[in-house]
Amino acid sequence: MINGFSILHRIKKTQRGATAVEFGLVSPAILLLMFGVAECSLMYFTQNLMENAAYNAARMGKTGYLDPTITDPNKAREKAIIDTINKYAGFYLDMTSVKLTSKVYKQFGDAGTGEPYIDSNSNGVRDDGENFTDLNNNKQYDSDVGTAGYGSEKDVVLYTIDYPWKIATPILAKVIGAQNDIVPLQARLVVRNEPYGL
Repeated sequence: MINGFSILHRIKKTQRGATAVEFGLVSPAILLLMFGVAECSLMYFTQNLMENAAYNAARMGKTGYLDPTITDPNKAREKAIIDTINKYAGFYLDMTSVKLTSKVYKQFGDAGTGEPYIDSNSNGVRDDGENFTDLNNNKQYDSDVGTAGYGSEKDVVLYTIDYPWKIATPILAKVIGAQNDIVPLQARLVVRNEPYGL
Protein backbone atom coordinates (compact mmCIF):
# COMPACT_ATOMS: atom_id res chain seq x y z
CA MET A 1 0.00 0.00 0.00
CA ILE A 2 1.35 3.41 -1.00
CA ASN A 3 1.39 5.99 1.71
CA GLY A 4 -0.30 9.26 0.61
CA PHE A 5 1.96 11.29 2.83
CA SER A 6 5.12 9.94 1.21
CA ILE A 7 3.84 10.74 -2.33
CA LEU A 8 3.13 14.34 -1.32
CA HIS A 9 6.56 14.55 0.29
CA ARG A 10 8.24 13.31 -2.92
CA ILE A 11 6.34 15.83 -5.07
CA LYS A 12 7.31 18.66 -2.74
CA LYS A 13 10.99 17.59 -2.88
CA THR A 14 10.80 17.51 -6.70
CA GLN A 15 9.43 21.06 -6.78
CA ARG A 16 12.25 22.28 -4.53
CA GLY A 17 14.77 20.86 -6.94
CA ALA A 18 13.02 22.50 -9.89
CA THR A 19 13.11 25.87 -8.14
CA ALA A 20 16.85 25.52 -7.54
CA VAL A 21 17.43 24.64 -11.21
CA GLU A 22 15.26 27.56 -12.38
CA PHE A 23 17.15 29.93 -10.07
CA GLY A 24 20.45 28.59 -11.38
CA LEU A 25 19.33 29.32 -14.95
CA VAL A 26 17.92 32.80 -14.26
CA SER A 27 20.42 34.13 -11.69
CA PRO A 28 23.30 34.88 -14.12
CA ALA A 29 21.02 37.12 -16.18
CA ILE A 30 19.72 38.87 -13.06
CA LEU A 31 23.24 39.38 -11.70
CA LEU A 32 24.44 40.72 -15.05
CA LEU A 33 21.51 43.14 -15.13
CA MET A 34 22.29 44.29 -11.58
CA PHE A 35 25.98 44.84 -12.43
CA GLY A 36 24.98 46.73 -15.59
CA VAL A 37 22.64 49.02 -13.64
CA ALA A 38 25.35 49.62 -11.01
CA GLU A 39 27.93 50.46 -13.68
CA CYS A 40 25.55 52.82 -15.51
CA SER A 41 24.94 54.55 -12.17
CA LEU A 42 28.70 54.94 -11.64
CA MET A 43 29.10 56.37 -15.14
CA TYR A 44 26.27 58.84 -14.44
CA PHE A 45 27.94 59.81 -11.15
CA THR A 46 31.29 60.29 -12.94
CA GLN A 47 29.66 62.46 -15.63
CA ASN A 48 28.01 64.59 -12.95
CA LEU A 49 31.32 64.90 -11.08
CA MET A 50 33.10 65.99 -14.28
CA GLU A 51 30.44 68.63 -15.02
CA ASN A 52 30.83 70.01 -11.50
CA ALA A 53 34.63 70.07 -11.91
CA ALA A 54 34.28 71.79 -15.32
CA TYR A 55 31.98 74.41 -13.80
CA ASN A 56 34.39 75.19 -10.98
CA ALA A 57 37.46 75.13 -13.25
CA ALA A 58 35.78 77.51 -15.71
CA ARG A 59 34.78 79.72 -12.82
CA MET A 60 38.41 79.84 -11.67
CA GLY A 61 39.68 80.40 -15.22
CA LYS A 62 37.38 83.29 -16.07
CA THR A 63 38.61 85.34 -13.13
CA GLY A 64 42.14 85.38 -14.53
CA TYR A 65 43.55 83.99 -11.27
CA LEU A 66 47.23 83.04 -11.51
CA ASP A 67 49.08 80.61 -9.26
CA PRO A 68 51.59 82.93 -7.51
CA THR A 69 54.27 80.21 -7.34
CA ILE A 70 54.70 80.16 -11.18
CA THR A 71 56.19 83.04 -13.17
CA ASP A 72 54.81 82.16 -16.65
CA PRO A 73 51.23 83.58 -16.70
CA ASN A 74 49.85 80.89 -19.05
CA LYS A 75 51.29 78.01 -17.00
CA ALA A 76 50.22 79.69 -13.75
CA ARG A 77 46.64 79.95 -14.98
CA GLU A 78 46.62 76.40 -16.31
CA LYS A 79 47.94 75.05 -13.00
CA ALA A 80 45.24 76.92 -11.08
CA ILE A 81 42.56 75.42 -13.35
CA ILE A 82 43.96 71.87 -13.14
CA ASP A 83 44.25 72.19 -9.36
CA THR A 84 40.57 73.12 -9.27
CA ILE A 85 39.63 70.03 -11.30
CA ASN A 86 41.77 67.91 -8.99
CA LYS A 87 40.06 69.42 -5.96
CA TYR A 88 36.56 68.56 -7.19
CA ALA A 89 37.20 65.27 -9.03
CA GLY A 90 40.63 63.98 -8.02
CA PHE A 91 39.28 61.91 -5.13
CA TYR A 92 37.42 59.69 -7.63
CA LEU A 93 38.99 60.09 -11.08
CA ASP A 94 42.44 58.98 -12.17
CA MET A 95 43.85 62.44 -12.88
CA THR A 96 46.50 61.00 -15.23
CA SER A 97 43.64 60.00 -17.58
CA VAL A 98 41.79 63.34 -17.36
CA LYS A 99 42.33 65.53 -20.43
CA LEU A 100 41.58 69.26 -20.23
CA THR A 101 41.32 71.38 -23.36
CA SER A 102 40.28 74.99 -23.71
CA LYS A 103 39.58 77.06 -26.80
CA VAL A 104 39.16 80.80 -27.07
CA TYR A 105 36.47 82.52 -29.18
CA LYS A 106 35.35 86.11 -29.69
CA GLN A 107 31.60 85.39 -29.29
CA PHE A 108 29.44 82.72 -27.68
CA GLY A 109 27.94 81.79 -31.07
CA ASP A 110 31.39 80.84 -32.38
CA ALA A 111 32.04 78.21 -29.68
CA GLY A 112 32.51 74.78 -31.21
CA THR A 113 31.72 75.93 -34.76
CA GLY A 114 33.79 75.72 -37.91
CA GLU A 115 34.51 78.29 -40.57
CA PRO A 116 31.48 79.14 -42.73
CA TYR A 117 31.29 77.23 -46.03
CA ILE A 118 28.99 76.73 -49.01
CA ASP A 119 27.42 73.27 -48.84
CA SER A 120 26.96 72.81 -52.59
CA ASN A 121 25.76 69.19 -52.36
CA SER A 122 23.54 69.83 -49.27
CA ASN A 123 24.93 66.92 -47.25
CA GLY A 124 25.52 69.00 -44.10
CA VAL A 125 29.30 68.38 -44.18
CA ARG A 126 32.07 70.41 -45.79
CA ASP A 127 33.59 68.31 -48.56
CA ASP A 128 36.87 68.96 -50.38
CA GLY A 129 36.40 71.57 -53.09
CA GLU A 130 33.53 73.41 -51.37
CA ASN A 131 34.25 77.12 -50.86
CA PHE A 132 34.76 78.43 -47.33
CA THR A 133 35.62 81.68 -45.58
CA ASP A 134 39.17 81.50 -44.22
CA LEU A 135 38.67 83.48 -40.99
CA ASN A 136 42.20 83.00 -39.65
CA ASN A 137 43.99 83.25 -43.04
CA ASN A 138 45.77 79.88 -42.70
CA LYS A 139 44.64 78.76 -46.19
CA GLN A 140 42.88 75.64 -44.91
CA TYR A 141 39.40 74.85 -43.62
CA ASP A 142 39.14 74.69 -39.83
CA SER A 143 36.30 72.67 -38.31
CA ASP A 144 36.67 74.73 -35.12
CA VAL A 145 37.44 78.46 -35.25
CA GLY A 146 38.74 78.56 -31.66
CA THR A 147 42.37 78.92 -30.68
CA ALA A 148 43.95 76.94 -27.85
CA GLY A 149 44.39 78.78 -24.57
CA TYR A 150 42.50 80.49 -21.78
CA GLY A 151 41.99 83.88 -23.42
CA SER A 152 42.24 87.34 -22.00
CA GLU A 153 39.67 89.80 -20.68
CA LYS A 154 36.16 89.41 -22.10
CA ASP A 155 37.11 86.47 -24.36
CA VAL A 156 34.75 83.48 -24.58
CA VAL A 157 36.40 80.21 -23.51
CA LEU A 158 35.13 76.66 -24.06
CA TYR A 159 36.44 74.26 -21.40
CA THR A 160 36.28 70.55 -22.18
CA ILE A 161 37.13 67.71 -19.79
CA ASP A 162 37.48 64.22 -21.29
CA TYR A 163 37.74 60.98 -19.33
CA PRO A 164 37.92 57.40 -20.68
CA TRP A 165 35.59 55.22 -18.59
CA LYS A 166 36.66 51.55 -18.61
CA ILE A 167 33.60 49.27 -18.73
CA ALA A 168 33.78 46.36 -16.26
CA THR A 169 30.56 44.61 -17.34
CA PRO A 170 31.45 42.78 -20.60
CA ILE A 171 28.01 42.60 -22.21
CA LEU A 172 27.24 46.23 -21.35
CA ALA A 173 30.21 47.30 -23.48
CA LYS A 174 28.67 45.52 -26.47
CA VAL A 175 25.17 46.87 -25.78
CA ILE A 176 26.28 50.52 -25.68
CA GLY A 177 28.84 50.06 -28.46
CA ALA A 178 31.99 50.88 -26.48
CA GLN A 179 35.25 50.68 -28.43
CA ASN A 180 37.84 48.54 -26.60
CA ASP A 181 35.54 48.56 -23.52
CA ILE A 182 36.03 52.35 -23.16
CA VAL A 183 33.21 54.90 -22.98
CA PRO A 184 34.45 58.46 -23.57
CA LEU A 185 32.84 60.76 -21.00
CA GLN A 186 32.94 64.50 -21.64
CA ALA A 187 31.94 67.67 -19.81
CA ARG A 188 31.91 71.05 -21.59
CA LEU A 189 31.27 74.56 -20.39
CA VAL A 190 31.45 77.95 -22.14
CA VAL A 191 32.16 81.12 -20.15
CA ARG A 192 33.13 84.72 -20.85
CA ASN A 193 36.23 85.92 -19.03
CA GLU A 194 35.74 88.75 -16.60
CA PRO A 195 37.38 92.16 -17.07
CA TYR A 196 40.50 91.56 -14.96
CA GLY A 197 41.42 95.23 -14.54
CA LEU A 198 38.34 96.04 -12.45
